[in-house]
Amino acid sequence: MPVTRPAPRVEGVCIGWLTAFVDRDGVTFNEAVRFWLAATGSTLSTPRGDHTEFATLVPFDGDAYLRVQRVDVGGGSHMDLHVDNVEAFVGSHRCRGVPALDGNGGPIGLSLLPYQSRPKTGSLS
Repeated sequence: MPVTRPAPRVEGVCIGWLTAFVDRDGVTFNEAVRFWLAATGSTLSTPRGDHTEFATLVPFDGDAYLRVQRVDVGGGSHMDLHVDNVEAFVGSHRCRGVPALDGNGGPIGLSLLPYQSRPKTGSLS
């Protein structure tokens, strides 16, 4: 029987979900999308965003946790941390001297971006 655990909390802030992003520039974006679609066996959602820069890799089964983002320059990856209180989350980390909450990588080499959680609606956004 699976064990259900409560969502982790950081100083009273709930981290409800993580979304991984593959960030690629316009030159390598389509190739990266093809790779990740094949690697995950997913389909691609309808692109969205002001410049159709975002899309979700929709798995055959399970949660859609991987997204692709076309960026102006460079590439890499980042994770959105869906939290119930962005200001409190960022503040608690600043007090402890933790960098990497601004999209610049930090000591783990992966950008962690706090993002305000929304109630689940079935949307892929």
